[in-house]
Amino acid sequence: MRRTGTPLILAGTGRSGTSWLLDVFSLLWQYRPIFEPLHTQQVPEAREFVRLYLTEEDIHLSLKKLLEKAFWGKPENAWIRWMHMGITMNTPLPRKTLQYVYNLPKYRFWAKKRVVKLINGNLLLEWLQKNFDVNIIFVIRHPCAVVASQKKMGWAAGLECFTRQEKLVNDYLEPFLPLLNSVKSLTENFMLRWCIENYVPLSQARKGRIKILPLFYEDMVMNPVEKLREILGNLQYPAPEIERFCNKFSKRQKPRRESLTKWQKNLSEKEISTILDYAKKFGLSFYGEGELPDKTKLEDFIGRDASASLQLLSPDKA
Repeated sequence: MRRTGTPLILAGTGRSGTSWLLDVFSLLWQYRPIFEPLHTQQVPEAREFVRLYLTEEDIHLSLKKLLEKAFWGKPENAWIRWMHMGITMNTPLPRKTLQYVYNLPKYRFWAKKRVVKLINGNLLLEWLQKNFDVNIIFVIRHPCAVVASQKKMGWAAGLECFTRQEKLVNDYLEPFLPLLNSVKSLTENFMLRWCIENYVPLSQARKGRIKILPLFYEDMVMNPVEKLREILGNLQYPAPEIERFCNKFSKRQKPRRESLTKWQKNLSEKEISTILDYAKKFGLSFYGEGELPDKTKLEDFIGRDASASLQLLSPDKA
């Protein structure tokens, strides 16, 4: 399979804003959006790979074949091609037809580049960068907002997919096993998932094993045009093209700032305290009781020298 274009991965734990960011990038004519090629329900062949932890030393031919098709081939699965634009398995046929027509301009069969939303691949980022030379934007959102949203969506919670992976435990989770094995509530389950799916990639970045661009969801809400300029600049887009894109984007609806504070009404004081305490135990204390992050604490976690180098992604090659 011929590899053309550098895939852009939008990673981050679920409900962090990756879907909205994918829609933003779908405005760029050079990109064809790809939605969750590792979704366990909609992509049956991906079920064995959910939240799998791999490093650059690992060889996994079946996973590599699946992702090669998503990154450069012709995805046959309708979920990967369309579902992120509003179609689900339960959508009535008339609406499916209308939505199909709406989605058609974003099919972009000519596009050489792919932007891929991949929330089930947060523990694969080192392996992905080694095998596919991908660019990675890692989206981080307040854990209280993520937990509240996952609970509202009725997502399943469980930590066995992490604790049963011996290599993951040995590399990162062993110090936290007493905490992981003492979980009692749904809120704790969701929060520890947030911790793991942020702790591992950010720790890999700190060690220089991966190169990512960390992006706070809150920054995208507060200063969307400014952050998009920064992202496209890091991808080495020409300045005139960046301005054309930002002008186009500025006319679209942005996330409401209310999205930053909804969790304060949907979680109890005890739940908020538990969530922030768990984040602190993992060293991920760049969020507090307010809605905005403390960016200096992220720099402290990653390391200031490493943090500076993360701001430069590989050129977005054609």
